[in-house]
Amino acid sequence: MTGQSRLCLGAGYTAQTLMRLYPLPEMWGTTRDEENFAGIRQSGAEPVIFSGDAPSEPLRPLIKKAASILISISPDAEGDITLRHHKQDFLDNENLNWIGYLSTVGVYGDHGGNWVNEFA
Repeated sequence: MTGQSRLCLGAGYTAQTLMRLYPLPEMWGTTRDEENFAGIRQSGAEPVIFSGDAPSEPLRPLIKKAASILISISPDAEGDITLRHHKQDFLDNENLNWIGYLSTVGVYGDHGGNWVNEFA
């Protein structure tokens, strides 16, 4: 099903809303907590646990087959946790048409009103 599957890495409020607005036949969304499964299912996606602390075996085949991937997990001090644990799975995906990164100014913390960019 090339082009007909989406994986949302970090299926929080905004990612769930996007999945409801733009449904595909196959969708999956990750969460750290099973308490979030109901909301993910209501968005039309199947939930998958990904703690971010280690590679996730259930997540591996989904990264390899998804046609579109939305990353909505905040980076940590070392960078993107999904790429850290699953870089090769991304590289092995022959169906991938699109990767998007959903972010918020909240990932930068309080800079006291100073300008923030990717280099400082």
